[in-house]
Amino acid sequence: MRHDLVTRLGGDAERVRDLLRPLAFAEGQGLPWEDLWAPLAARLAGTGYGDEDLLWLRRHAGSYVVEAVEAHRSAYRLNHQALAEHLREGVDAVAAHGAFTEVLLSRVPLDHTGERIWSRAHPYLRRHLATHAARCGRLDELVTDPGYLAHAEPDELLPALDHVTTPGARLVRSVYRASSGVHRRLPPQRRRLVLATDAARFGATELHRALVPPLRWFPRWATGQQISPALRATLVGGDKPVTASARTVLDGRPVAVTTGHDCVVRLWDLDTGAVRATLTGHTDTVDAVACTVMDGRPLVVTAGRDAELRVWNPATGAVWSTPTGHGRHLNAVACAELDGRPVAVVGGPALEVWDVRSRTRVAAYDCSVDALACTVLDGRPVAVVATHSNVLVVDLATGARRRITNDFLGGHGFRAVACTVLHGRPVAVSGSTDGSARAWDLHSAEEALALIGHENTVTSVDCKVIDGETVAVTGGIDGTVRVWGLVTGESRAVMAGHEHFVSSVTCTVHSGQPVAVSTGLDGTVRVWDLTASVRARLPAAGHTSDIGAVATAVVDGVAVAVTAGHDDVVRVWELGTGRLRVTLTGHRSAVYAAACAVVAGQPVAITGGDDETVRVWDLASGTPTSTFTGHRGPVRGIACTTLAGRPVAVSAGAYHDSLFVWWLDTGEVCREIHTRHEIAVNGIACSGVGGRPLAVSVGHDGSAWVWDLATGTRRAALTGHDGTVEAVACGSVDGRPVAVTGGQDTYVRVWDLTTGAALHALAGHERPIAAIDCRAFDGVPTALTVDSGGSVRFWDLRNGTQRDAFDVAGMIRGALCVGPRGEIVVGTGWDLVVFDRAEPSSTV
Repeated sequence: MRHDLVTRLGGDAERVRDLLRPLAFAEGQGLPWEDLWAPLAARLAGTGYGDEDLLWLRRHAGSYVVEAVEAHRSAYRLNHQALAEHLREGVDAVAAHGAFTEVLLSRVPLDHTGERIWSRAHPYLRRHLATHAARCGRLDELVTDPGYLAHAEPDELLPALDHVTTPGARLVRSVYRASSGVHRRLPPQRRRLVLATDAARFGATELHRALVPPLRWFPRWATGQQISPALRATLVGGDKPVTASARTVLDGRPVAVTTGHDCVVRLWDLDTGAVRATLTGHTDTVDAVACTVMDGRPLVVTAGRDAELRVWNPATGAVWSTPTGHGRHLNAVACAELDGRPVAVVGGPALEVWDVRSRTRVAAYDCSVDALACTVLDGRPVAVVATHSNVLVVDLATGARRRITNDFLGGHGFRAVACTVLHGRPVAVSGSTDGSARAWDLHSAEEALALIGHENTVTSVDCKVIDGETVAVTGGIDGTVRVWGLVTGESRAVMAGHEHFVSSVTCTVHSGQPVAVSTGLDGTVRVWDLTASVRARLPAAGHTSDIGAVATAVVDGVAVAVTAGHDDVVRVWELGTGRLRVTLTGHRSAVYAAACAVVAGQPVAITGGDDETVRVWDLASGTPTSTFTGHRGPVRGIACTTLAGRPVAVSAGAYHDSLFVWWLDTGEVCREIHTRHEIAVNGIACSGVGGRPLAVSVGHDGSAWVWDLATGTRRAALTGHDGTVEAVACGSVDGRPVAVTGGQDTYVRVWDLTTGAALHALAGHERPIAAIDCRAFDGVPTALTVDSGGSVRFWDLRNGTQRDAFDVAGMIRGALCVGPRGEIVVGTGWDLVVFDRAEPSSTV
């Protein structure tokens, strides 16, 4: 290239090199012309260049430059990689990227206080500044700028964050990664609120304070149960559950392979977080995936509910498939070698062995399989098979089998298995429905270790050697990924973040560090740093499962929130400070519903749940006062009102059609109302018309009915929803009572309770409505709604228009209410967040 430049341009060759050199260090599709290219050329060359020089370059050496498009603007790049390599020769790359960083920062407009106005920065800066700053060691200082965090392009900033080194920057990295699956698709202002919320969850006080000022609504405080600094990436390829994962290497780059309910096999580049390839062809859920190598080529093996075994060449997309012998749901697949041949071992109602090269079945054994792994035992390839009640070792050549577990688990079954070596002896690590993982010596069939910590079924397990120690990594129905030392049996890490069951875990290496890739029924793939310093146990002062409901009250002059958790407990929090005031125990299983009332001048909480009871708690003392029984299924909703001047609670059951009305002052049943809802009642709210107390019930059958509590008769049917109605609240507009309902059809509907007429059908949510509350804001009657994806919206009940909106990261199960002072209280997954409204003059 040097000869070509000199031959064509003679004495102008050096000038051309100077002007082209910025393009050799540019990212993406190239550099924009405006106000960036010329200053960068001048800075790198140490001489004065301007736009007139670029015009000269275009006339005399324009053939070396190609015009492209990025972010809907022109960008310029070199015409050949060889030219880029020539222009980078002898140049200090760190210094070059340092020059890029300084010039780009100097082009960000400033406000009157000297703060950078990132919203007016060129798209190239917002997209690529992180990469340049990381390559010159200046990203740590850049990520302390809250405006930059809000406006930077997440797809470029997220991988660059691997390179931060200081404790402060690493904390920012954890905050930014925590909800990246949500905020990466949001505009800057909405992203800023999500980041501020996660800063509160991590206790990153300075970052939280810096992010808050421009926001209309901001997090006052938040709990931090469902977060982990070990989270490296959240990968989202769709909204359906992801069921299985495996690891491979393509072109020298680490790749995670995942499958799920959408029948698609995805290959994720772990360096970039991007989908490298999608493989389609399965016609039903793909529940199993494994990887192998044949003739130096990586192959992906999948199986699922269509009873098809498929072997893919991920480089070309070529596939061969075959129906397995039993033609039924396939649960598991693993790869091994048998007589020097690569084989796929697939399990379901039977265990089958397929020769990958010849595409023929070489063995089939009568053995029901829930999970399997392959290893070599005494020189012979074997499958270690988890069945409902046992773990078996099956010789792949002969089918001979040996049981290595005893029926000691009291009816609990095995759901996962992996193989490793411990103290020089081969072991299998199993996961079972009793929440334990156990290590078994494959020679002696003795239990070597029990790993106790998961709250429910252990769905998946893999093993890895980290710093010379063998560890097991497990995932469970409790939504956690846990790391265990197999020498001591101690918990090394608990990593929370999935919003639903963890369906699989796979260990691999990324950037030289051991990582775990987990998949979940929440539709995400998450990558965890197995060397990160994280908590070994979850904090006791917080929920360890989803918050199902929240209500507020005032106790001794202090505003409190009452949260009902799927972890069987009820917690009471001070709304002003976030301090946990008391934990209320007594429910025997998940608590789904909560309401607050005043009885004889004392604030009480009323809760109900899966144990079919309704319990009343004195909030001042934190003690139970009464327990109501009578429901014949889980209690899904509770609301309070007065009847004949006395306080009552109305409770709704899930698996039958009754509402119960309870006298709160005596603990007695006032009335049972048979609603005739089909399947389940999902929610209940109370109001009144003409002095008569009413209840509005909503159900799984798509119905919403209005009940006269004094007589127990049905007053009106509210019809219009298409599908399950999940939430209901009551309010008033100009003195007229209204009900607001929402459900699976994503619509919010407003009803006149006096006439039963539909007033508004409010569209805007993209996911099912999870919770509703009604309150007046600035004198405007408002419905506050949140969907299952965390989108919070404010609706003017007078005209049906949307007044405001913000986003909460996490899965919403129905926990939303407005507090005594207008704060908004949201339960998102395991965490509680309290939002305040800023003064109008301080918002943008």
